[in-house]
Amino acid sequence: MLLRQEPPVGEYITISVIDDKKQELDKIFASTNIKYGIELLTELGLDEPLEIYNLKDVALSDDLLAVWASLEISPNYVFNSNEREIINKTKEVVKSNIDDLSIYKYGLYVNQLAADILKIDKQKIAMMHDNLKITSRKDINITSYDIMNALNKKPGPYFKQLYEDIEIRILKGTLNNNKEEIEKYIIENY
Repeated sequence: MLLRQEPPVGEYITISVIDDKKQELDKIFASTNIKYGIELLTELGLDEPLEIYNLKDVALSDDLLAVWASLEISPNYVFNSNEREIINKTKEVVKSNIDDLSIYKYGLYVNQLAADILKIDKQKIAMMHDNLKITSRKDINITSYDIMNALNKKPGPYFKQLYEDIEIRILKGTLNNNKEEIEKYIIENY
């Protein structure tokens, strides 16, 4: 690993070294020889100096973000905000479960990364995505205006909770995405 020339201040050198570690690990993780590279790093005991705490449990994936999401690493590793968000969301899905709610909430890509880590067929996840009853709030067959009229209320913070409730019920199949049924449910429960 090469060190960039940095001012002789400890924290800058540490950040530079971590950045270089990530770049070198990206090369290994993107390689067709990823398994051999990981075995070599483990055999040489480099997981600790690399600040990777579960290198033996790494997911072998074609996607770098799935690999990184499968690892417990030092917070010193630098990712851009989009990468960090995807890694964190993927970890959340891995800890919970891949289901209609997670696919709806986090999207197909994050759930396919989680499927890679969990060794679940990505085609199954794609089919689940294709069969979602709704893919966004816009797909719910009732408008805010309809809700206000049904409840005889003005707009307010209650909308967020109400919409979340309706989304979950539609996705779980306990409420049909039908205006009349949704309206009836809202009147009875709100």
